Amino acid sequence: MKTGKVAKAFGIDRKTVTNWTDMPQLVKFFSPEAQGIDRTQRDYLEPDLLVINTIRAKRNQSMDWDDIESFLESGERERELPVSAMLVETTAPIAQYGRIVELQTALEAVEEQIEIYQEEMDRLRQEIDKRDTEHQMRVDQVREEERQKARLQESEERKTAHEREERLNKEIIELNRQIARLEVRMEFIQEKDGDED
Repeated sequence: MKTGKVAKAFGIDRKTVTNWTDMPQLVKFFSPEAQGIDRTQRDYLEPDLLVINTIRAKRNQSMDWDDIESFLESGERERELPVSAMLVETTAPIAQYGRIVELQTALEAVEEQIEIYQEEMDRLRQEIDKRDTEHQMRVDQVREEERQKARLQESEERKTAHEREERLNKEIIELNRQIARLEVRMEFIQEKDGDED
């Protein structure tokens, strides 16, 4: 869009449009086409029109140039167009561009939210994995404790059986001794009875 149509669309003077475009602290927000670089005539693109609209709106609010620069630096743009913009031919793309910017901003917000949810899901997965690992470690620990108890019980049972076996062996030995003594006594009594006959 040429300078005259921009001025008419925003209800400002042509000279004001070029002054804002050439202002050293604002020039960075305009396209090379709007600055007239390598051309004899300026051509304002949709992003340039939103910058002009933003400057116009902020100047109407008595905002100083440094604050306007900071506002533009933040990426914010004033999308509410003046009534005069609706009367100028080819200004519809301004509104369309504003809507595109709105949708892009909304999309970025949704993507940020998705990223936050993704991070939260990753955190929850890690927590679940950690709990699963701790649970598995506890299960392994309980199993090991049960195995140790079983081994200890088996060892105790073996020890008890061994002690019983030793006690029985001692009793058998003692009984064998008693039998031997009795046999000796019986022989002695038999011999004595034989002598008396």
